[in-house]
Amino acid sequence: MSQSPTGTDDYDDSTFAYYVPLIVLGTITSTLSILGSGCIVYMSSRPNQLRYIKQRLLLALSISDMLSSAFWMLMPYLAPKWVGTPGAVGNHASCTAGGFFILVFTKVSSTYNAYLSICFLLIVRGNWKEHDFRKPLEIGAHVLATTLPLIVDIPAAVTQSINPTPLFANLCMYGPYPLGCVEEDECERSSKATSLIFVAASVPLFWIWTIVGLICTAIVWWTARKTFRRNNQYNFEQSNIRQSIGQSSDRTSIARSSESNNDKMVREMGTQAALYEMAYLNSCIWPLLMMILFGSISDAELAERNLQPGFYILKLLTMLFYPSQGAWNFFVYTRPKVLHWKKAQPDYSTQEIYRAVLSGKMPPSRSRSGRKPKSGEQAVDPNQPTNRNGEESTEEDEEKTNREVVETRQSSVPIFLRS
Repeated sequence: MSQSPTGTDDYDDSTFAYYVPLIVLGTITSTLSILGSGCIVYMSSRPNQLRYIKQRLLLALSISDMLSSAFWMLMPYLAPKWVGTPGAVGNHASCTAGGFFILVFTKVSSTYNAYLSICFLLIVRGNWKEHDFRKPLEIGAHVLATTLPLIVDIPAAVTQSINPTPLFANLCMYGPYPLGCVEEDECERSSKATSLIFVAASVPLFWIWTIVGLICTAIVWWTARKTFRRNNQYNFEQSNIRQSIGQSSDRTSIARSSESNNDKMVREMGTQAALYEMAYLNSCIWPLLMMILFGSISDAELAERNLQPGFYILKLLTMLFYPSQGAWNFFVYTRPKVLHWKKAQPDYSTQEIYRAVLSGKMPPSRSRSGRKPKSGEQAVDPNQPTNRNGEESTEEDEEKTNREVVETRQSSVPIFLRS
């Protein structure tokens, strides 16, 4: 008699009671993730958005999240029917296919998350513009995100090393079959040693991209914090100088406004980078823990401890958080626009605000003169740089604004204080 997924020799009602909450929870979070990623794909694929590299990376990341969450939701039904878990109607082929796509798209998502953090770093720290992100660099990112996972997981599928696991009998990951076998002559598919090769290749790949993303995000956050504090100090000093000499001019007001907008941009970029990284860490840490357990504990011990509360809580947390990255990314992606809508229309409900954000509408905003836009006028997107005419700013506009800010700063300082 084959071994049951929970480590016993007989299947009973406790097996179904054990797995049904896991399946239901995974289905709910996967569905939310698919909906969230789908909304990002819909919003970021608009023609005016695809001009920005951040949007293109988010589009690729969201597509990867959608596919990963979809196969995660289908995995309990793709598992071999003889494992005895609820809903399992598949075979070895469906098990290998489902596990292959989950493993591949999980690695693809980790790569795009790291590249998104690098993108934030280059914009905030390196002051890169869109034209600085050359096509070869972006193409290289897409190639690297797809080839490395395939290099690891195609051999895993060919060597039949993707099978039901001791931790989740209805989840197909790296491992031999049947459960508990070690040597090739004992195993029908792969072996423990072969499976550990793919675990050893996948875990460092996860950690490399995770560490890269963490370092880049930490630098972005520190730069945003340092810039904000430095500019606050500068504004304080300039305010004291202007008060001492009684100077007040429209040019000085423009400089303060431009400087304030730059502060807000840097701070917002740092916040967004940190939130995206937190959403990724919240998802990737759980499969990493599972792989580490598989590599460090024998199958017999896993089967013996499978019913312990600690292991079951780990499974519940995995089903709750791992497939939910798309949902968290949606809230991070729409956060700036939602905050702007709440400020512009405080009477709107949350449902109305998200409906407006998804439709691409801009909230009514006041112009610099303080008047509200007339009917028929297009409100300006606060997330896009604009010039004084309310049009999208060009490189010439940005250079002109920077020159004005520098001239204003110099003119606002007494001659004896100028460097």
